[in-house]
Amino acid sequence: MSLCHLYLQHTTSLHVEPLKENLDGVSLDIDDVDLLKNYDVYIIELEQATKEISSKLRELFKNKQNSLIYFIVSTKHNLMLFQLTYLLGAKDIITKGQSTDKLITKIIIDLKLHNKGQETLTNVHHEQTELVASRFSFINLLEEKLTHDSSSLNAITINIHNIHKIQKDIGLVALEDYLNKTILFMESLFEDILIFAQYERDFYIVLLEDSCFDETKEMADEFHHLVLESIAHKEYKFLIDVFTLNLSEKTIGEAVSTFSSIKNKELTFTQMHSESIEYTSQTQGVITEKSVLDDAYENKVSFKLLNIYNGLAITTPSKILKKVDDTIYISFEQLQGVVMKMERETILQSTMFLQDILAKIKVIDSKKKIAVLENFRFLRTNANSRKYARVTSSRKIPISLGYKGITVNGNILDLSIKSIAIKSKVSKKIDIMKNQTVSLTFNIPNYRFDQGYTQLKLNAKVMVVLPLDSDENCKIVCDFEDGSDDESIIKEYVYDRQRELIIEIKKMAKLN
Repeated sequence: MSLCHLYLQHTTSLHVEPLKENLDGVSLDIDDVDLLKNYDVYIIELEQATKEISSKLRELFKNKQNSLIYFIVSTKHNLMLFQLTYLLGAKDIITKGQSTDKLITKIIIDLKLHNKGQETLTNVHHEQTELVASRFSFINLLEEKLTHDSSSLNAITINIHNIHKIQKDIGLVALEDYLNKTILFMESLFEDILIFAQYERDFYIVLLEDSCFDETKEMADEFHHLVLESIAHKEYKFLIDVFTLNLSEKTIGEAVSTFSSIKNKELTFTQMHSESIEYTSQTQGVITEKSVLDDAYENKVSFKLLNIYNGLAITTPSKILKKVDDTIYISFEQLQGVVMKMERETILQSTMFLQDILAKIKVIDSKKKIAVLENFRFLRTNANSRKYARVTSSRKIPISLGYKGITVNGNILDLSIKSIAIKSKVSKKIDIMKNQTVSLTFNIPNYRFDQGYTQLKLNAKVMVVLPLDSDENCKIVCDFEDGSDDESIIKEYVYDRQRELIIEIKKMAKLN
């Protein structure tokens, strides 16, 4: 393994000497280099970038497009430097606060994966060497194959769930660079495929022929394992779902409908593990809750605590103060502590976590504002995934849903200015209402009226139906139609109820 450290006039990074010592490295002043030799890894250290230095580096690396490049940057780096990392296809950015030991380990792993990817790419057929086909090309090819009664046509779908969350943290340009490299690596893991296509921005499909469904499932399982290994030590981790589909006996309409159900998480557990569909989940085996929290502690990562009190989301910043065996000590703010003490659990959220993490509270000290957490578990869905702050009522509110002469009765679970969640008995009537616009009728508390309530009748679309506390009950989530005359009444109620809940929490905080 060889490393070349490039700097401009002087070097100040404390990472450099350990990197050179462990990775057989040399240091070169960019001003003195006219022809750059081949090395396994390049580390470029710049405080700022200018047009001149950008042009020179691009010239030095013009014949090294597939090189493994890292940039050491200061906290005050300019936009041009950021653009340069993108233009040179840098693998990652190295900052002052990173652990040098972990950095060395990361680069060694990156190099192994990089070499494996390059070796596989050279063996892929020429017609498969474009990065990624379009949705249009994929549909055309799929339709052609299904029309000719292909007896062994399978697909592997790759759904990346947290693209938007990561983009908020690192920006669009850095995200696209990271995403492109990840997709290139994914594609390199497949051989003899018909097509690798981008179906949507965060949804990719691999089409395979001449392999049985069981063989394809094994391939998907190994693929998912390798992808998770490749991102396990990255600061930001893509949350990926992988499905295997047997398409041999499906029409083009059925296939497209199945892709849509997978993309929108509409499959039931039974459908996810059927004769023609198999869900692959390798996360727990490769990236554990413990490893994520270890990284957060080592890198001093700040995160948010989330608790939901009567529908109201309470979220405040926190960090890990220390780790002891299988527990962590965290800081918390006063209001958060009140709800944590009641619920005896909390949820840890960060774009650097693969998924939200549920933790049980072992000990909580309200005066020192320190809690000890244990029994960590990844959550499959975002704990607060609804778009708007929501509240529960102080009393039970009956509600009816109407659609084409069919009526379903239930009780309101919670309410926001744009959506509503309803508890109801499971019935075939509810299945008919899925994805349809229904009429909602209910009385909302309103103490400005003599009778103490206001009757509302409004339209809403049934967005999702989920199992609730037993096989008998379900949760129906509906989004209100825009432009309702009753929108102001709902807003008023939600805001009033939020104030009530906040006052409740503050009173409890004073008692602690």
